[in-house]
Amino acid sequence: MDIWTALSVVAILGLIVVLWTRRPRERSFTVAIPEPVEEQLAGFTARNGELVGVLRERGVDLNTPRQIDLHFLANTEESAKTLMRSLGSAFPGGTLQLERAKSIGPPWSVTCVVQAAVSAIVQPQAVERRIRLATSAGAIHDGWGTPVEKR
Repeated sequence: MDIWTALSVVAILGLIVVLWTRRPRERSFTVAIPEPVEEQLAGFTARNGELVGVLRERGVDLNTPRQIDLHFLANTEESAKTLMRSLGSAFPGGTLQLERAKSIGPPWSVTCVVQAAVSAIVQPQAVERRIRLATSAGAIHDGWGTPVEKR
């Protein structure tokens, strides 16, 4: 083998290595393993207190039913669909939405849209129930939100 053939082989192998290392990969983001229920509940209680304060400042009646979006994250489609079945049973009038992330982020997002009073959604028992539903499906509860008109 002459020198040019050897150099060509080395160049081709180098190109293959470069292309191999730059190939598209599966998303590597995964939903973190949830903290114990008690720790999650404490975190949500603090966040809920802040959010309720903001809603009060904006004149939202916390006891009137309104649209509430309950957010959840899952690593797999299977766990997201398991969660959706549980949410469908827990919130029979709710609307369920399943979405695969289009960019780097949690692979699966589940939203359950319900009509409820903010005061009911932030009750510790209600929060714990959502945390346990998510955990039993292999997902995590990611909080809630509600639309607010601009003043």
